[in-house]
Amino acid sequence: MFNAPNIITQIPDIAQIYAINEEQGEQLDADVEQINNDIFVDSMGDDTLKHWESIFGLTVPDDSSLDDRRIKVKGKMMEKLPYSYRVVIANLDALLPNGYDLTINENLTYMQVKIVLTSKYMLTNVQQFLDSVVPLNMVLDVVLKFNTYNVLGLYTHDHLSQYTYQGLNDEPIV
Repeated sequence: MFNAPNIITQIPDIAQIYAINEEQGEQLDADVEQINNDIFVDSMGDDTLKHWESIFGLTVPDDSSLDDRRIKVKGKMMEKLPYSYRVVIANLDALLPNGYDLTINENLTYMQVKIVLTSKYMLTNVQQFLDSVVPLNMVLDVVLKFNTYNVLGLYTHDHLSQYTYQGLNDEPIV
């Protein structure tokens, strides 16, 4: 409540005015905080994300989380020229926080990006991003980094028996 002498705040009409002002002040504080959050993609709210998705023409599945949607919008925002190796790496780091392996041959004619299984939902987004930035004379290969014996060898047979053969190959083992 605003600072006022006690005798004034005891008047019912004045107390009601102060209560209304307090509610409006709290709402104003919340709106200012949301505006500050909407400046950055990593903290955008749902309404601002919907606005950016409509600008970029993105279709988002209903079951997408807010973070997944933010990553898609961030990926579209990063599609600007010019591109360099460092810019592509920085963008891949932002799109794939769980990790990836990047291989480029000596002749600069082949690029392969292996996405870890925990980020497999980003496969299409990464493919679209790289299609827009990688020179046309390079062959681009974006694949999932499947489980190998080195990964599976860390677990007991009893633990691995919970998974199907397909699951052992292309699902993250926890």
